[in-house]
Amino acid sequence: MSTRGVLIIRRDGKEKAMDIRSDAYPSGAGVDIVDLIKTTDLNALFEVMTEADEWDIPEWMETFPDEPDAFSYSRCRLAVKHRKGIWVFPETVDRIRDSLFCEYAYVIDLRQEELLLFVGGQTQLQENNPYGVEGKRYPEIKETYYACRLCAVFSFRYIRTFSTEQTAGDMEQAEKEKEILKFETDPSGDEIPARNMYAIEKKRLISALNGLEEKMKCLAERLEILQITSKNRLRNLNGAVSAAKDAFTKLEMQIEVMA
Repeated sequence: MSTRGVLIIRRDGKEKAMDIRSDAYPSGAGVDIVDLIKTTDLNALFEVMTEADEWDIPEWMETFPDEPDAFSYSRCRLAVKHRKGIWVFPETVDRIRDSLFCEYAYVIDLRQEELLLFVGGQTQLQENNPYGVEGKRYPEIKETYYACRLCAVFSFRYIRTFSTEQTAGDMEQAEKEKEILKFETDPSGDEIPARNMYAIEKKRLISALNGLEEKMKCLAERLEILQITSKNRLRNLNGAVSAAKDAFTKLEMQIEVMA
């Protein structure tokens, strides 16, 4: 079964949410969300998240989708870059209130500039939980589940100072603790401009991509001079070329959404 969760963005008392349909744990969606905070205009993301219900489909939707848009790093980055709406349901926020079906929840508070980590599977009440203290009884399993438990708060400054891998590791450690952990910037450390780090990484990836492009051109030239008489061999080669082009396009798209 996929690890499901929710991403909530909060601004001026208003919350909008995207469903995380798989890999919601810190080393999965958690990494993407930390990278999103480092690289993206979050206020712009909040604005392009368009709330609707099944009877109120936004005009920009070309087709009727089965579900609202799920969270992904690429979707959020491209939506902000091209000012393209992300379709969300208002009731998706409520997923955090039932921890049986929400294993992880990430709340980005734009006013406080914080990322809050919540974990699911809560059969014990957490006092003063910001998403309520009422539980939901499931008679078939004879258990009551409460809202996801707040276990850690990360300041944006902390996230932008340290590596994504360190923050993901901090999240995993915070899950094991009973107290709510607060992660602030290390007073003895200098802040590292995350955007510059990503710019360096992007430059390296573009260089690698250009190298691949040169190799593909050389292979194409070799194909032109080959005398291929076997239809099966020709079919296999065409399939390999098509797969290479698809992979190349995906690489270009992933690099495009980087800072």
